[in-house]
Order: sequence, then C-alpha cells, then structure tokens
Amino acid sequence: MKKLVLYFTAFVTVLLLAGNTYSQNYLSLHGGAAFPLGAFASDDIDSEDAGGADMGFCVGGDYTFNVYKGLGVFLGAELNYNGLKKSVRDEYEDSYWSYFMNPDITFYRYINIPLMIGVDYTLKANDLISFYGDLGVGLDLLKITNMTIEETGMKMTTEFDMANQFAYKAGAGILLKDRWSLGVYYNGLGKHKIRGESKLGGYSQDFDYKQQVSLLTVSLGIRL
Repeated sequence: MKKLVLYFTAFVTVLLLAGNTYSQNYLSLHGGAAFPLGAFASDDIDSEDAGGADMGFCVGGDYTFNVYKGLGVFLGAELNYNGLKKSVRDEYEDSYWSYFMNPDITFYRYINIPLMIGVDYTLKANDLISFYGDLGVGLDLLKITNMTIEETGMKMTTEFDMANQFAYKAGAGILLKDRWSLGVYYNGLGKHKIRGESKLGGYSQDFDYKQQVSLLTVSLGIRL
C-alpha cells in the first residue's frame, strides 16, 4: 500500500512541477464516479472471472503540452477506488458463518492507479463551449487491500500482492469557458495476474488468479 501511495504522489508531483514550468500549457484536475464494467462488476458466484466490484470514485490530474491548434500531448494519473457489492459481501458472510461463530469481517477493496500518456484534442465551438477528446495508453497499478476475518482467539488474513498491467483509456467531454469540464471515459485497465497469501494460525496458503479490470468514469474537472 505504501508503494502505491508513493507512485501516485510522485506522479502528481511531476504534474504540478510541470504546471509551474510551462505556462503556455495547462494542468487539469478532476474527480467523479467510477463504475465497474463487465467481469470486474459481475457478482456471479459461479464465474471465476467475477470481480464483484461496486461503484466507487476517481480523482486525478493531467498535464497537457499544447502542440498545435487544440492538439496536445498529456501525462495523467488517476486513483480509482471500488469496494465490493453488497451481494458479494453477503455471500462471504453466509459462507464464513458456517465456520466461525461470530466473525468480524473486513472486506477487501480495489485500488487502481492508471498512469497514462496520450493525445488530447479540443475543438472550440464558441467563447462558452468547447468539445474535447482524449486517447491514452500506459500502466495500471492494482492493489487489493487485505481481507480479515476475526473472532475470539482466531484471525484469518488474506493479503494480495500489487499487480500491474498495460492499460488504455478513451473519452470525451464538454469544456465551459475554457475552464470547467465534464468528461466520460472508458478505462481498459488490463487483465491482472493476482497473487497473494491466506493465513490462519500457523498455516498459510498461496493463491493466484486473473482479474480483468474495466471502468467507466464520469468526472467534473477544472483546467488551471
């Protein structure tokens, strides 16, 4: 988790420094909702690909270098946070109540940080409204937080290693007064190889599986 925070902080710091260095370009910040798609959103307990991810949130920033008349190249970083759907949490609770008398469960959550480079094009319709589109590729860092199950005198912990995979995003939006933006993006964050370890008492068990991650994000932003 510490490495994940360091990656994100370092990348955002680079964006902020770049924003102070190149005044002819611009920094944009945004935040909004992150909607899981496909297998990442599925709560089908019979499917090995189901991620069970619930709606979450996203925050991020992009720094765009103007190239020519609305065309730019951007560097971007975003943090996407998603918990588990209630149906999945209920399944876990029903399952573990069969083995534990009164378990206290802390469920795992998904944290995706895509680091992107790409192209941006802004078309100015008039002094009030512009339209823009982005296409980017890069690396997604995925961290699944620990899951713990506790009862008196007993604790089971499942820990997940951080994973990374090739990722891309594509989206478009509306820009008001060259400052305020509303954007919608598809984020294909790759099929990650998930590795980890479950521990109970003095026993442990390694595991691995693959998880496809895709998100639709809707965000409000500001260009600085």
